[in-house]
Amino acid sequence: ENAAYSSEDGVLFDKLKTELIRYPKGKTDKAYTVPDTVTAIEDSAFEGCGSFASVTVPEGVQTIGEYAFAGCTSLAAVTLPASLMSIGDAAFNACYALKTVHYGGTADEWSALLENVGHSNDALTGADVYCFDPTSVPCAVTNGNIYFNMNTGKIVGADNSITAAEIPAEINGTPVASIGGDVFMGCGSLESISLPSGIVAIEGIEDGAFKPCESLKSITVDSANTSYASDGGVLFNKNMTALVLYPRAKDDSSYTVPDTVTSIGAYAFAGSNNLDSITISENVASIGYKAFDGCGPLASISVDPENAAYSSEDGVLFDKLKTELIRYPKGKTDKAYTVPDTVTAIEDSAFEGCGDIESVTVPEGVQTIGNNAFAGCGDLVQISLPASLTSIGDAAFNGCESLTTVNYGGTRTQWDTLFENIGTGNDCLTDATIIYTNPPPETLGAVNLTATVEGNAIVLTWDAVDGADVYRIYKQANGTAWSAVVKSTAELSYTDTEVTAGVKYYYTARAAKSGENFVKNPDQTTVTAAMPGELEALGPVEFTATASGKTVVLEWTAVTGADSYRIYREASGSVWEVIVKSTDGTSYIDDTVSMGVKYYYTMRAGRYNKFIRNENQMKTSVTVPVDLPSVPIKTLELDGSSAVLTWDAVDDAEGYRVYRKPDTGISIWDIVESDITGTTYTDTSSLASGTKYYYKVRAGAAGKYPKVTGETAKSIRIP
Repeated sequence: ENAAYSSEDGVLFDKLKTELIRYPKGKTDKAYTVPDTVTAIEDSAFEGCGSFASVTVPEGVQTIGEYAFAGCTSLAAVTLPASLMSIGDAAFNACYALKTVHYGGTADEWSALLENVGHSNDALTGADVYCFDPTSVPCAVTNGNIYFNMNTGKIVGADNSITAAEIPAEINGTPVASIGGDVFMGCGSLESISLPSGIVAIEGIEDGAFKPCESLKSITVDSANTSYASDGGVLFNKNMTALVLYPRAKDDSSYTVPDTVTSIGAYAFAGSNNLDSITISENVASIGYKAFDGCGPLASISVDPENAAYSSEDGVLFDKLKTELIRYPKGKTDKAYTVPDTVTAIEDSAFEGCGDIESVTVPEGVQTIGNNAFAGCGDLVQISLPASLTSIGDAAFNGCESLTTVNYGGTRTQWDTLFENIGTGNDCLTDATIIYTNPPPETLGAVNLTATVEGNAIVLTWDAVDGADVYRIYKQANGTAWSAVVKSTAELSYTDTEVTAGVKYYYTARAAKSGENFVKNPDQTTVTAAMPGELEALGPVEFTATASGKTVVLEWTAVTGADSYRIYREASGSVWEVIVKSTDGTSYIDDTVSMGVKYYYTMRAGRYNKFIRNENQMKTSVTVPVDLPSVPIKTLELDGSSAVLTWDAVDDAEGYRVYRKPDTGISIWDIVESDITGTTYTDTSSLASGTKYYYKVRAGAAGKYPKVTGETAKSIRIP
């Protein structure tokens, strides 16, 4: 008797059902068709409804309000009418799964509607849009029509009401060759599909085109079809090496993948209503994206032990070596789960939609958690994450509304570093309470070392530090890098026999409790000890120096006992200089050379940052060639009795030389001017009247102007 409001199937409307006010968030239907009396979908009408995958908005609806479908994370397809005039701000915000829009108008009408779509609707505007095709013709099937494009031979649409699609081999005399992308996306009542012999392509199937077909029980294929086959209502490629689609409503509770199959396609089992167990056969080598997505009852995935690519444990799917957790079955009812300690990566969508699980322990060693990995785990209360974790993907914990506690195996500093690599859509994780299960170790007192040279060794001693059980000793020689020479010792002395005459050594130490990290004490000291004697020269270094373009490449053979090398260079007429102070490689490219210059090189082998000259050290020279392109004359004109030349600058040229010869049978070119720094020259020398002169220009460096291939000349006649 309410005069203002009404309801239908649990949905709230105004009295006349022209305004859809609220679709309940807890309603579990996978598809919904708005009544055809509705003209407006109000603000937030479907907001946060995470269950349904497709919505059909009928002809007559004119407006969709702000946030109308915001947060509908499972919404994959929506049908919109040509009558629609506007879509409010954020109406489809956070609709991460939305991939397909069926629009009842033409492409031009869709373009016009986009002008009235509010901001934050990227999910809608970025989806694949299928507009009404005026060239299609209807073909009757059970409880509706499919629509066929006579020009392309493609099925391009279907009424949402159809229950069986018996696709004929021909429609109006034209062979049926393909099914367009997402044709059946809104067909929630469709129970069976029959494919004729001529179908060679089903578009969009790898993107979940049939996932919303929640009533689909069987797909049959004509035996003469050359692209597809079916077995027990399941769709395969022709030779049954690829499992393409398992119908969602197929009655069987268990299924074993045939031995012929080597690949399971993307979304192949997605949304299965009845399967509680799947067995993957020996020969399956690849499993496509979200192959088991949304399989509500699925409690176990088992793998043939002989399979070389995959394995299973306790019904959970892994790669063969159990380093990647691929899929935890959605229907598994355990409340707690500990990821095996062999795992290093939790893959995209691995636990997505697992509503029963309350606690997960991710062990040390796991480095990555993929996109949507725990999305929709609504009962997940606590999770333990390891210090080894380096990244968490987008929306990995989206929809984990119950998550209150994160037990983190690292320190606050480590968490802060990880935080920078947590993707978007993870507020449920980052807003939870973080408990650091591995607090930072205590900083103990400084270790006061003494170092004494005794024979061919250096002896270190120190006093015990309060609270310390173990010590770590660090060593450095003549400015080289510090290294831990003793990682852990409970002793109060250490004898270092790895020392060399003539080298000064530096030592420091840190104290720690057993099992904890060695934390640097700001008051720790460094001691030194110099071994008597002289450090012997190494080498000599045998090397080659080769000019390569505008560089010189040095290569040498490693010298026994050397840990680094120093490179010296002398340019003609200058002094020796160090161009590489220290390198531990066996090659070096000198790119600081100039063309036309002769360079001398020598090298010394060193250790402990000392490079002692070897009396037999090698010296070699190399001249960097002048490698410049030809210089075409840009203009050659008369200025009175003078000839004026111009040309374009050449990269890396230090100067230019102008050549001239008369057209009098003389073949020798005269140098008119050298070392010109600009790009123009005026020849004011005595030019004979009535004589034709040829000119050419060369670029050079270091006073050298080599002839190059492709030189050209220009001529001018003196009047």
